[in-house]
Amino acid sequence: MRQHEETLKMVQLTHENISMVEKLDEVRESIIRFRKDHPEFLSEGMDARLEVSILQLKQCRRNVNDIGHSLDMELDRVMNEESDPRSHKSIESSKQMITAETDRQCRLLFPKNGWESKAKVIWHPKNFIRPTQDQTGIIINYYSDWKFRVFDADPLTGEVMKGTRPKVIDIIDFVDMVNTANEMLSYEPLVPEKKLLKNNSLIKANGMHL
Repeated sequence: MRQHEETLKMVQLTHENISMVEKLDEVRESIIRFRKDHPEFLSEGMDARLEVSILQLKQCRRNVNDIGHSLDMELDRVMNEESDPRSHKSIESSKQMITAETDRQCRLLFPKNGWESKAKVIWHPKNFIRPTQDQTGIIINYYSDWKFRVFDADPLTGEVMKGTRPKVIDIIDFVDMVNTANEMLSYEPLVPEKKLLKNNSLIKANGMHL
C-alpha cells in the first residue's frame, strides 16, 4: 500500500510539473503578443522590463524542466521497486508520432524510411503514453510480453490503407521501429535508454492491442 501511495504521489507531482511548464509558456506568449499588438501602451522603459521578464520566464522554464527530469527518474525508480514480477518497459520518441487519438488509444505513425515502401501505424493504449517534461516528446510504456499489430499507412495522412493485413511484431522489432522513427524525425531522446520498469497498479495490461 505504501509503495502504491508513493507511485500515485510521484505521478501527481509529474503532472503538476508539466502544468507549471505550460503556465510559464502561456504567460511568456501573452507578454510577447501584448508587446507586438499594443506597443502604444508601453513606454521604452516598460518595454525593456517586459523583455527582461521574458528572459526570466525562459530561465524559469528551464529550471522547472530540470525538476521534471528528476521527477521522471524518481518515478522510474519507484515503479522499478514494485513487487509484481510482470514487468513493462518504456521508450521515448517525438510527439509528432501521435497523428490521431480516441478516448482509449493513440495512433503512432512511423515514417517511411529507405528500406520500407510504406509508412507504418500502430494503435497504442492512451494511458500507456505520457509527455516528456519539455513537451517535445512522449514516453511510450509497454509490457515486455506484448505483441504489436503494425499496419501499412498513408505517409501523409496516417490513415491505415484499405485491405491492409497487420503484421504482428514483438518488442524487439517495436523498439527498432521507434529508434528508426526517431532518426527519421531527427528526435534525440532526453534519456536515450529507459531502464527496465516494474508493473504498477496504475497501468493495466490488455495484451495484444490495436
